[in-house]
Amino acid sequence: MQEGTLRNRPIYKLANFLMLWPDFFYFTVDILISCKSKNQSKIRYDLQRIKKRLEILITTDNSIKEEQANEFYNFFCEYCQNEEASSGDLLNFIVYKVGPYKLNGDGINRKRECKIALKGNILTDKNFDVVFYRFYQNDFVQAELIECKIDLKAFVHSPPSDINSFSRKADEKLKAMRLIKEKEREKDSLRFYFATCRKNVISCQQMINDRGYDFVAIINGDELYEMVKRYKQQLI
Repeated sequence: MQEGTLRNRPIYKLANFLMLWPDFFYFTVDILISCKSKNQSKIRYDLQRIKKRLEILITTDNSIKEEQANEFYNFFCEYCQNEEASSGDLLNFIVYKVGPYKLNGDGINRKRECKIALKGNILTDKNFDVVFYRFYQNDFVQAELIECKIDLKAFVHSPPSDINSFSRKADEKLKAMRLIKEKEREKDSLRFYFATCRKNVISCQQMINDRGYDFVAIINGDELYEMVKRYKQQLI
């Protein structure tokens, strides 16, 4: 979906607020993970609990102003009342805007929700949330393929309380990454990532490595915060 079609949607308003006011990033990361509940397939957030946390934040963090906090709360409430709150699109959009992660230089393209093809042939039916890429030396490619999960622990471990477990969905996505990796040509440079709001991803990375996917790295919450700050600096 093109950015122009997102401008009036709650996800766009909240994401852009967070990119302009990075001081709210860690607060948002925390509530996205700790203040949610799942009703059937839909995620719900405890808005009263969030409001109380926000009031405490205003009194304890001098960088947070009441006017900005009220604006954040309104955007977050609007976001929660929308079906998008059950998806990972908020993180997808932020990563799409503030990335790439390591890839730098001119001529970088970015895509959301795309499949990967080589010489016109689609390699897997799995979509990737965000891809940054550029071509060089005719048709060789450098790329970052990023799958975004607000709570990677809940995605990798099933159930999340068992750090020795491994979910079917994670296994399917990683198999798709391996399939693409196996088609990488000598002069191609493909990098695979999970991006997550979680700051501590040690058990997730260990499980991914133990399953033979050590070519897949994790962009954690702290690294995302640095990317958001870097993006804001570029706007100044």
